[in-house]
Amino acid sequence: EKEKEKEKEEEEEKQKVGEVLPRGRERGGAISPRNYLPRKVGARETPPLLRKQTGEEIVYMPTPDEETTLLKIVASDPFYTLTPEEKLLTWTARTYLLKYHPQSLPKILMSANWTLPSHSTEVYRLLEKWPPIGPLVALQLLDARFSDPYVRQYGVGCLEQMTDLELEYYMLQLVQTLKHEAYDASPLCFFLFLRSVLNPRLLGHTLFWFLESEKDDEKLSTRFRLFKKELLLLFDEKFRNELLKQSAVVRQFVAIAKQIKEIKEREKRDESLRSSLQSISLEDFGLPMDPRIRTKGVIISQCKTMQSATVPLFLTFKNADDLGDKIRIIFKVGDDLRQDILTLQTIQVIDQIWKEANLSLFVTPYRVVATGTNTGMIEVVPDSKTTADIHKECGGGALGALKEDVLWSYLKNLPTTKDNENLIRERFALSCAAYCVITFTMGIGDRHNDNIMLTSSGDLFHIDFGFIFGNYLKFIGMERETTPFVLTREMVYVIGGTNSPMWQKFVTTCCKAYVEIRKNSHLFMALFSLMLATGIPNLQKVEDLNNFKDAMRLGITDQEAEKEFEELIKKSLKNTRVYLNNVAHILANG
Repeated sequence: EKEKEKEKEEEEEKQKVGEVLPRGRERGGAISPRNYLPRKVGARETPPLLRKQTGEEIVYMPTPDEETTLLKIVASDPFYTLTPEEKLLTWTARTYLLKYHPQSLPKILMSANWTLPSHSTEVYRLLEKWPPIGPLVALQLLDARFSDPYVRQYGVGCLEQMTDLELEYYMLQLVQTLKHEAYDASPLCFFLFLRSVLNPRLLGHTLFWFLESEKDDEKLSTRFRLFKKELLLLFDEKFRNELLKQSAVVRQFVAIAKQIKEIKEREKRDESLRSSLQSISLEDFGLPMDPRIRTKGVIISQCKTMQSATVPLFLTFKNADDLGDKIRIIFKVGDDLRQDILTLQTIQVIDQIWKEANLSLFVTPYRVVATGTNTGMIEVVPDSKTTADIHKECGGGALGALKEDVLWSYLKNLPTTKDNENLIRERFALSCAAYCVITFTMGIGDRHNDNIMLTSSGDLFHIDFGFIFGNYLKFIGMERETTPFVLTREMVYVIGGTNSPMWQKFVTTCCKAYVEIRKNSHLFMALFSLMLATGIPNLQKVEDLNNFKDAMRLGITDQEAEKEFEELIKKSLKNTRVYLNNVAHILANG
């Protein structure tokens, strides 16, 4: 009888600790750990969760005070550092969080003591029960903080919910997270390859060029070159040859750009460019920038070099679609375009969030693709001009930047404006509101009339994102950026003045758009966290995101945030240095 009683106690003890399987045996559920883990729990270790004899799990129920603390932890941003007390509470309440707050999984993993075998065993057991979390939360499980292969495997499994378009959105981050994998052959690598083969024109094309841009990474060039080679072998011969042709043409563009950069006179640069382009075959050429666009030759007479330290190439192509517009791109050598890609990706995500909130703000997220280390292509938005060019053409030169009616003078004389003045004003007001909010929240600097543009339909948009997250330019030790965002008298004039109904719509739209970004601040923090330590100039460490966190003002209510943004609008309107900056920029660049 005593022996039977002892065996029964041992069996109950096994149930309490959780079943531990020998190496190699498969387990059901989301993951299948294969390592052998010890059964016993040390005296000083946090005991694992007890189970009822029926196998039904006991859910820890926190006290009201504990629940308040847990809700605060769940709502905290991805970079919030848990205190020892908060870690203990989070770990103790893990079954409560499993049942009521499954999106809190990253917090539970951060609260586990991974040096204790009992904790890692319990994490694996929980992962088998854990319901699929949203793919954007799952992305957090793939950053450098989580090295455990089973945690990462669970995160990859949650990405399967993503549509192809969503996967294309976040391909930048996913390729960066490949750097954190312990081995080349990882679940994330296989997942990206599989989805790319299933949709080569969209995902395969996108993945190929991201791998191409990382193939010269100082630490992981071997890995990315291997991935690129294996990916090409998975595609059919026709698509593989198409990508190889694109890659060959890009190498020729790079050689031309480097050669031209050595020439000092601009006229000779243009002559050299046109002469070099004649030797390149660009018939039936697909652009790396967009797999849907095909060209059938370059229009050499409309190609030129641009005035900049890196001497970009302005290239014009014939569209393979006879009814399509000409295709214009800027090809750059010498700039890391990943920062621009990250900013434009963020703008795309913001625009999608706004649309889901019934805010259509005429955002212009043009395309940029990195084709190698410090090389890439930038889409030229059709029918658009820099406000600097408008100041010169419609304002009589540099002093045109001081005229409040200069932008409207340009717009009202366009053929597209006739009989559409109210629509043009509305599109301008809404797009201006969008970029006021975007440039403020992302801390985008170096804002002047050469990187603020205007389309013929009245859409205002910004370009050139070399300074983000509050990394502003300085002149003789002084900050050049003295305003929360650029909002000038000429912009207000197009909207209709500060007493017009359109102005009230502009202010209201700014506030609503700002609040929607605040609601999704953790999403952006997660996306930015995956880009840390990848070499992007303005995003090297967690502290670089303090400007974004400060802009979110997460400690106040939405109503208070709206009032604060209204004050930012008033502050921006009072700033006069921006006008002098615009005049000086025209004088300096001609």
